[in-house]
Amino acid sequence: MRVRAVAALLSFPLVAQVTSERIRNSEREPGNWLTYSGNYRGYRYSPLDQINTQNVAHLKPVWMYQINDLNQFETTPLVVDGVVYISEPPSNATALDARTGRPLWDYRRTPHVSPYASAGATGRIPIALQPL
Repeated sequence: MRVRAVAALLSFPLVAQVTSERIRNSEREPGNWLTYSGNYRGYRYSPLDQINTQNVAHLKPVWMYQINDLNQFETTPLVVDGVVYISEPPSNATALDARTGRPLWDYRRTPHVSPYASAGATGRIPIALQPL
């Protein structure tokens, strides 16, 4: 029975699995932001050109995701195959539909309480923009 259960689990496709090979070759996937800074080289550059000097002034918000925390925080969103992954304070993770901003899932973890003071965090709220 156990072998059958393991075989069944292994037959499911691994969705949103980002291999080191994908990250090494991230320039082949300009619509994804697979790791901090976009790639292992740390370029923080995207070759996408839908937003440019001619249309940047005409951008409007399409969606915004608001976290349940009044403190400032900072996160680097990852974008993989149409899903935006963010971390939220104190130790949470959320997946958002990149087109709509609709939360797909979230993981809430109770953080370990440390006796040491924290320097805190500063923040950015993920939003999506599109030309008018």
